[in-house]
Amino acid sequence: MTFLRYFAALWIAILFYAFSSFFVGGVGISAYDQLNSEREKQLANLEKLQDIHSELLGQKEALENDLDTIAVHARELGYGTGDERFIKIVGRQDLLKQHIEPGDMYIPAEPQSVPNRTLLIISIIIFVCMLLSIVVVDILRYIKNT
Repeated sequence: MTFLRYFAALWIAILFYAFSSFFVGGVGISAYDQLNSEREKQLANLEKLQDIHSELLGQKEALENDLDTIAVHARELGYGTGDERFIKIVGRQDLLKQHIEPGDMYIPAEPQSVPNRTLLIISIIIFVCMLLSIVVVDILRYIKNT
């Protein structure tokens, strides 16, 4: 029956390693949640980029087919018809040309987790401590009984 106590120390260390790997390990639940949140951020950024893309496609289509749009862009660049004269107003920031944001580049963060090697070392330390404590208790009982 004494042998079972020694195996209990081993099984407790194994259970600690299994549960800690499942919850905080490199492929555990916390790492999965972090990766899932990064995925959501990337999907939101992708949707934003698709909106910018559709806006640019609309502008391209307008520039290819609509003469009034071409005339407006030409005037923004300083071109006009032969009888037009331009007056430049200095100091008005609200009259700037249209500017389209190119979108954001999103770099995902690495998930933060406890390395499996660390969990293994802690498990081994737990096993050794429990094993030593069981051995010490058995030795003290043997000394007391003799």
